[in-house]
Amino acid sequence: RVERQLPDTIMISLNERQPLFLFQNAKILQPIDAEGFLLPSEASEQYMHLTILIGTQKPEDIQQAYDISQSHPDLIGQARAFIRISDRRWDIELKNGIRIQLPAEDHNLALARLMKMNKDDNVLNKDIRVIDLRLPNKAAFRPTPRANLTIDRPNFGEKKGDRI
Repeated sequence: RVERQLPDTIMISLNERQPLFLFQNAKILQPIDAEGFLLPSEASEQYMHLTILIGTQKPEDIQQAYDISQSHPDLIGQARAFIRISDRRWDIELKNGIRIQLPAEDHNLALARLMKMNKDDNVLNKDIRVIDLRLPNKAAFRPTPRANLTIDRPNFGEKKGDRI
C-alpha cells in the first residue's frame, strides 16, 4: 500500500506473505500461503520444516488443511504431507510412513477417534501402513508388508484332521 502524505512524504506498507505449506507440483516444492499464492521457489530451502500440500492450490482447501492442523497439533507435528483426494477429502501421510485416510466430512471427529485409539493402544507407533477412517464409527488398519508376514491366518483349505 502506498500513501502520499503531503507535503513531501510517501508511506509504503508491505505485508509479507506467510507460507503455510510447501506445495508439491510434480517434483517441485514451493511455499504456498493461505490464499493459494505460490512464493518464489528459491525461498523453499528455508521452509523445508513445513508440511507438504499435494493435490490442491485452492484457498478454501488450504484453509481446511490448516484448520485440521490447528485442531490436532499433536498429530500434525508428525505429518509429512496433506494429500487432497478427488477434490473432496484428505489423506495425511505421517513421517513414519503411515497414511491416514480421512472421510470427506467430519474429519475432526475421525481424527479425535484416532487420537483416542492412539492414547489407548499407541496405534501410530505400530507396524501399520494405512489407517482408514472414512467410515463413521469404524477404522480399518492395513499392516506393512513386514507385519503382514507375521500375521497368523487360518488355512481354510485344510480338512479336519489334516492339521497336527
